[in-house]
Amino acid sequence: MKGMDTFYISHGTPTLSIDESLPARHFLKAWQDKALCQRPSSILVISGHWDTTVPSVNVIHCRNETIHDFYNFPEQMYKLKYPAPGAPELAKKVKELLMASGLKRVDEDKERGLDHGAWIPLMLMYPEADIPVCQLSVQSDRDGSYHYNMGKALAPLKEEGVLIMGSGSATHNLRAPRDSTNVLSWASEFDTWLKDSLLDGSSIHHGTIVPGYFTSESLKLISQFFLQIRRRDSLGREGTVCENGPPLARSLVPIACGRGCCWGRCKGKTHPP
Repeated sequence: MKGMDTFYISHGTPTLSIDESLPARHFLKAWQDKALCQRPSSILVISGHWDTTVPSVNVIHCRNETIHDFYNFPEQMYKLKYPAPGAPELAKKVKELLMASGLKRVDEDKERGLDHGAWIPLMLMYPEADIPVCQLSVQSDRDGSYHYNMGKALAPLKEEGVLIMGSGSATHNLRAPRDSTNVLSWASEFDTWLKDSLLDGSSIHHGTIVPGYFTSESLKLISQFFLQIRRRDSLGREGTVCENGPPLARSLVPIACGRGCCWGRCKGKTHPP
C-alpha cells in the first residue's frame, strides 16, 4: 500500500456544512476525485478545537458522537450528524507511538466524539461516514517544535494507510462581514504571508496544500513561524492583521503536526495546481 499524504485543512466558518456558496465546500465534496483517490484504512484528525494540557486521544468502540461546538448558527446545523465509527485500535497505536517518542503521558478519552473541526470537513470528503475516525488533541501552550515532534512520531501510521489530517483555520474572525466574492484584505495578506513563510526556502520537505489550506516545511522554519505567530497575536502585522482576524495558536499548531508526519525530503504541492 502506498503511504498516505498528510493534509492540513483550514475549514473556516462552520457554515461550510451547509453553505453552497463557499468554494471550499465544493472542493471538499470532490476530495476523492481531485485530492486523494486512495481510500484510507482509518483517519486521524488533529483538530485545533480540542486543546488539552497533555495529548489526548478519543478511544471510541462504537460510533462517534457529533459535537456541535459552535454557537448562534442556523438551527439546521445542529441537526447534522456524522456517525463515523470510532478507531480504538488506531487510538491505541497513536498513544503507543507518542509514548515511545518520549512523551510521559497521553490520556485516553472514552466519551468524546468528533468536534466540528473533524466532522464538518469529513462529512464533505467522506459522506458515507464508513471510515473509522479518531482525534488527537493539541497543546496550544507548547511551541511548533513540540507539535512537529508529535507528528514525526506518528509518521509510521501513513504506511498503514492512515490519513493524518490537521484541521484548524488560517485566519479566525467569525464576526467579520462575509462576502464569498471578495476576500478581505487582512485575510488575503495573512494567507499570503503564511503560504510564503511555509513554502519559502530550499529546505522544504513534504506537505500537501489544498485551496487556502497550508502545511509546513522545515523544523527551523516552523520555530520561526510560531515565533512570528506569537508576535502577530500580540501586536499584529503593521497594526492590521490581528486587529481583524488574529491567527489563534490552537488553529495553527496542527500545521506543525502535519509537517512532522512528512519529515522526508519531499516537496510541497497545491491542489488544484
